[in-house]
Amino acid sequence: MTVDFSFEDVHVLSCSIFKPKNQAKFNIYALSKPHSASAPPPNNAELAKVGLGALLLWGAGLWWLFTAVFFTLRYRTEGLPFNLGWWGFTFPLGVYTVATLGLNRVTGFAGFAAIGIVLAMLLGGLWLVVLSKTLRELARGQLFHAPCLVPVR
Repeated sequence: MTVDFSFEDVHVLSCSIFKPKNQAKFNIYALSKPHSASAPPPNNAELAKVGLGALLLWGAGLWWLFTAVFFTLRYRTEGLPFNLGWWGFTFPLGVYTVATLGLNRVTGFAGFAAIGIVLAMLLGGLWLVVLSKTLRELARGQLFHAPCLVPVR
């Protein structure tokens, strides 16, 4: 049996691939804090290394965000069909939002707070869109349609 994946279907799956990289930013932030009262606090050199790593990953995440939005809008104009994979759009954005707000806590830079708040609002809106489409397709009885399993003609 041959399966046919359209670019639109593969794009939805590809968005969740970047979650681990976004999670890495959050882990770097978490590692910058002592985990127990007996642990010595990190020194300035260690914090600088952690901060640089987090900023580099955050910048790569920003590039991913712009790329994901660009391709999503492109495929939407061509008719991006809804499936449960759309929930994969929410997870990377959620982790990136948490990482951005975590960078604000660590650095105190108000720009991260502003960007984090905007990302949180976008995430809430995206979550509502995906939830409404999920409920609509569930009511229609078409929620569990797998486009990749449609036979090739």
